[in-house]
Amino acid sequence: MEVNRLIDFIETTLIERARALLADGHVQAFFVHAAVSIEFLGAFLDKKPLRARQQSKERFQRSLEVFFPPSYAYLNQKGLLYDQFRNHVVHSFLPSSRLRLVHDPSLASMHLKRQEGKLILEAGKLLVHLETAAKQLQLGLQKERYPVKWMEGL
Repeated sequence: MEVNRLIDFIETTLIERARALLADGHVQAFFVHAAVSIEFLGAFLDKKPLRARQQSKERFQRSLEVFFPPSYAYLNQKGLLYDQFRNHVVHSFLPSSRLRLVHDPSLASMHLKRQEGKLILEAGKLLVHLETAAKQLQLGLQKERYPVKWMEGL
């Protein structure tokens, strides 16, 4: 029962909300949502409480390593995506000056590649990877490979 509620929460809060933000043209909000979602997924890869303090960097990194294509973890080896993407968009709603956040399907092939000295993150491509990552966690929760962590109010 609890696992089904958590799986539904992941579906509605992570996946459906991410899709809706992009569909409604809220690109900046999508990137904030995606950064927090990546970290949230990583919370199920440790044995600490969901709301454990000072876990954001580790959880973000582990999520990229386990649930995302290898290029994400490779780029984040020295904390690049965590520092320049996650921290910047979560705390200031803007990426670092070394990133270019776009929502342009014609740039999907440039996702996680550099152009004019900036790393490009294309929202549509990130959404596909986020959806896949969330589905992997949902499946792992169903198969009891990951701990069911509970949140108040869920």
